[in-house]
Amino acid sequence: MPLVTSLVLTKGSPHGLLFVVAAVAAFLLHEPLVLTLGHRGVRAREHAGTSARLWVWLWSAVLLLAGGGVVLLLEERWWMAALPALPAAVLFEAAVRGAEKSARAEVAAAIGFAATAAPVLSLGGAPARWIWVVPVVLGANGALSTLSVRALVAQARANADPHAVLPAKMAALLATAVTVAFGLAALLTDLIDPWIFLALCPAGVAACALSLWPPRAQRLRAVGWTLAAGSLLTASLLVFGLHRG
Repeated sequence: MPLVTSLVLTKGSPHGLLFVVAAVAAFLLHEPLVLTLGHRGVRAREHAGTSARLWVWLWSAVLLLAGGGVVLLLEERWWMAALPALPAAVLFEAAVRGAEKSARAEVAAAIGFAATAAPVLSLGGAPARWIWVVPVVLGANGALSTLSVRALVAQARANADPHAVLPAKMAALLATAVTVAFGLAALLTDLIDPWIFLALCPAGVAACALSLWPPRAQRLRAVGWTLAAGSLLTASLLVFGLHRG
């Protein structure tokens, strides 16, 4: 969603597409690299080791070539290409420890995906304001969606671990409160317009609803599609608001 949103805003900038190639290569590199390093277990490495190593070499080559081109195109803004790498490093470290499903790792993944918007927008010649607004809004959306799902899963597993339910719900509600507070502050100081503030709302509403009134576990698929629709709504409001402004 962040990559598509950024490409829509920059009308499919060819330079932005080069970063998209690098970002997709980095995403596809993650799993075979973790497997090759033995962090999916000895049996998994023995079963798919050769294939995984080939994919590591392939995606590494694509990442280096496309990433190198991006750095050259960004010139003095080269550091933007590293923005998604910071949360990605947190996720990779968690994967090495077998903690990919922790809140820290999943929120880092959401933020990392959102951060991919910044280089694409910069390469596409977007206004400076867009370059920070888009990743922040989409990052907040991703983090809130992640925390709301974690609260829902904790509720579904309440019999197995009742002590995990309240912290998961409080994390989602607290994150929503902080997001709304910062959004209102930005709105009142004219850093963002009402449409951008509205773009923050779908994930916040979902986080509150799923935390306070969790549906039955049998409806998790419907929840997933609802959150996906909320992300699409967020991106649409963001694109409309930025073009309107």
